[in-house]
Amino acid sequence: MTGERPNVKNFALRDHKVTRFLLAPDRAANKGRAKFFIEFGFSLERPDILARALLQRPRTAHTFRYQTGTVSELRLIYDGFLESPDGRRAHIRTIWNYDAPPTALFITAFPLENLNR
Repeated sequence: MTGERPNVKNFALRDHKVTRFLLAPDRAANKGRAKFFIEFGFSLERPDILARALLQRPRTAHTFRYQTGTVSELRLIYDGFLESPDGRRAHIRTIWNYDAPPTALFITAFPLENLNR
C-alpha cells in the first residue's frame, strides 16, 4: 500500500545486519547482495559506510509504501538511490519494521537491478 509516511523519529540498524549478512559473500542466504554492495565500493573492512548510507535512505527515498503484517506490525518500504563509495548510485529497496514507534528497525536491503548505474 502507498500512503502518507509515518512520523518516524529514528531509524536503527543492528551492525550484524551489515557485517554478517549484506557484506558477507560466503553467506548463501544473502542471495548475491554482498557481491552487489561490494561492486559499488562498500566493504567488510568499513561496514560503517554502508550502515550510514542505509540509515539515510528512508529520508531521501523517492518511493514509499507500507505493508501490514500482524496487528502490531507495520513494514516500511523505501525505494531510492544509495550513494556509493565509488561515486555511482545503487538503486535499492530497504525494508524497515515499525512496530515500536518512534523507531523503525532495519530488516533488509536489496538491489532493484533495472535502474543501477
